[in-house]
Amino acid sequence: MAVKYRETDYMYASARIRALEAGIADEDRLFRAAEAASAREVLVGLSEYGFESEGEKNRESVLVAPLRQGYAEIDAMGGGGAVAFLRYPYDCNNIKALIKCFARGCSTDGMLFDGMGMLSLSAIETAFEDKRYEIFPPHMAKAIPEAEREFSESGNPQRVDLLLDRACFADMLASAEESGIFLAVEMVRERIDLLNLISTVRLLRMKLRASGEAFLSEVFLEGGTLDRDLLTEVLREGSEATLSERLAYTSYSFLCPLLEAGAPLHEMEKLADDARMETAKKAKFMPFGAELMIGYAMALEYEVMNIRIILAGKDAGLSADVIRERLRKSYV
Repeated sequence: MAVKYRETDYMYASARIRALEAGIADEDRLFRAAEAASAREVLVGLSEYGFESEGEKNRESVLVAPLRQGYAEIDAMGGGGAVAFLRYPYDCNNIKALIKCFARGCSTDGMLFDGMGMLSLSAIETAFEDKRYEIFPPHMAKAIPEAEREFSESGNPQRVDLLLDRACFADMLASAEESGIFLAVEMVRERIDLLNLISTVRLLRMKLRASGEAFLSEVFLEGGTLDRDLLTEVLREGSEATLSERLAYTSYSFLCPLLEAGAPLHEMEKLADDARMETAKKAKFMPFGAELMIGYAMALEYEVMNIRIILAGKDAGLSADVIRERLRKSYV
């Protein structure tokens, strides 16, 4: 049952978030970073964007530090429950890594996210050592033993990912609904729909037809607004034009021009990410409430994503123009 959500419970937190938003890198600052001569130069200049510059060898720790700090700030303001749905994927990643590494007897060094999910690494590692998974959100807790069995029998890491991803999104939706925050529910449902659409397009382009329908049933995430039967029918007809027709009068019609043009998947993924940010930016127009913490968390997530895109582009020797085209929308 959803809790009774009251925006007025977050008056102080909302004022604090408005102050913190000023530190988020906007489009202009990101574009300037894209002009840097190298990844090293980007890293050296990260202090301008609120990051601590520690050099190339500590790249990942530099990138996630502001996000980790941001979630700690939100926790201190009493907003942990409001943003839990954004943090569950980090818990899910940690679970996947532990299942695979425990089975293979290898180290998890560099594979786990510390301070990003809802559960500490020490608590997660203890749970796996003791085989007591009740500390995890219910769907993931239930999926862990099944994923362990699948991996021990097949050795197929993809099966682990499919099982845990499905459980993770079920927990994300349940958490959003429990919070009583409409924006949280909207964001989870939209993310599920967009992932299902991208999966459908990928399968269409593989021209798998009947076998594609079977694979869609495995990867399809429940909880969105788009019906599985609709996407299955599209696969059966084998046409992106059909998918475009089905989406024409939905909130995902922005994908239609790309579908009709046969645009690369990475362009669709960028447009999908931008759409998710536009939804999160609804929080900016609210005077106060937990929505502001959700928006701030998304702002930090996208800031890190964009810095990664810039660094990857510099590593690959891409021009500043190409890198700018790949950047996702900023919250500010």
